Amino acid sequence: MYHELFDQAKAVRPSFRGNVLLFFCIFTMCQAPQADTVHPPVMRVFRKRQMDRYAVEIDTDGTAGKGVYEFDWKVSGQQPDDRVAESKISVAFLDLRATINDQEAPVRKSFGAANFRLTPTGFPLDLSIGGDTGLFVLPLLSWYLPKDPLGKETSFAVPETVFDNVIHVSGEGSVKSMDDKAVTFEMKLQFQNSSKPAGETDKPPKFSSSATFNRQSGTLMKSEGEIDSPSGVVKFHIRHLR
Repeated sequence: MYHELFDQAKAVRPSFRGNVLLFFCIFTMCQAPQADTVHPPVMRVFRKRQMDRYAVEIDTDGTAGKGVYEFDWKVSGQQPDDRVAESKISVAFLDLRATINDQEAPVRKSFGAANFRLTPTGFPLDLSIGGDTGLFVLPLLSWYLPKDPLGKETSFAVPETVFDNVIHVSGEGSVKSMDDKAVTFEMKLQFQNSSKPAGETDKPPKFSSSATFNRQSGTLMKSEGEIDSPSGVVKFHIRHLR
């Protein structure tokens, strides 16, 4: 009797296995395709008082020769009111070590500052990108955060923003990479100076950057980029220290 039951079981097993495989195939074919996950935009989180330090390196190659500038940004932030979603920022330029046309310049402990406002997304506001310290200020444009939701292949427009009342900056960007902790944006910007007379032949400067932000706090962790202008090329590297 046991032999007969064993033979019946062997006969049934293949059909049971086949039914399981058939069900699995139908189930997988009927599943809807998975859409790319969309995440909320990265937004800056402000504290009453905040302090950050960055190491910055700028390399220049242009009509005035070659230069290498290494210095620190000391970033101080203050949120004036919990009900106001912005922070007043002051960036002090410290400890400049420069080599210009193979000649070392004297170390400068302090050589200027930039003051502006930060909102949860967008560019630094009220930022002056011209003047004597413009070379050291322009990399701050890589702090731009888009307000768009994020996906694997997200691209976004950078709406026009006016600096110094005459410099119009706009462009486009995209998500380069993203994980649970950080997101990296690539961005390309164009500059137009509305104060120049009509028919000006100089090509406007172009700005490109790749910047990585902490997804929880919106803190810039590192950035690198290039500014291509008629007077030469500027390359920059920024690294968050603490």
